Amino acid sequence: MQRTFIAFKCKDEQEILIKELIAQGQNIYKNDISWTNPENIHFTFQFIGDTKDSDLPIISDYLKNLAQICRPFSLFDCNLKWYPFKNSPLICLMYRFHNSFLIKQHHLLNNFLKDLEYPIEDRHLNFHLTLARLKKNFDSEQIIWNDQLIQMLINIEIDKLIYYKSTLLPQGPTYECISAYDLKGGQNVHR
Repeated sequence: MQRTFIAFKCKDEQEILIKELIAQGQNIYKNDISWTNPENIHFTFQFIGDTKDSDLPIISDYLKNLAQICRPFSLFDCNLKWYPFKNSPLICLMYRFHNSFLIKQHHLLNNFLKDLEYPIEDRHLNFHLTLARLKKNFDSEQIIWNDQLIQMLINIEIDKLIYYKSTLLPQGPTYECISAYDLKGGQNVHR
């Protein structure tokens, strides 16, 4: 069994800006915040969880077909949010999107995974980028952000679909790519 999830990645030049934003935060707030490893930057599309090894190629084939019909798309109007998550709130960039095609594909993917007998939660599709986890006693309002970098990240172009294996370690999760696909389809993904 492998712990897996499906995610999108943004264009390389925008990922560099995200890594720069995280690096600046790490330099200022060393002990109070657990920052996202720059290699783990992604926009989750669907978390699967424990996955049978025999299903990895089946899911990869499904994603390959999805990438062939889905062209790159935009996320826009990001807002910095404090997202409550158990005892460790997240600092996220939350994005809006208007993409009925992608919402439909998310539902179809959920149905496909349910047919493979995975317990998938039917959640509202949202796109967020986790920058960090706050420690319990840290006042998140004290964080000073580089507004210029955030403005450069207000719109993001998504151009890759990645299938990841996630390994939970004491120092945080590590992600390994199972399969990766460029979005190159011709479907109109906007309303």
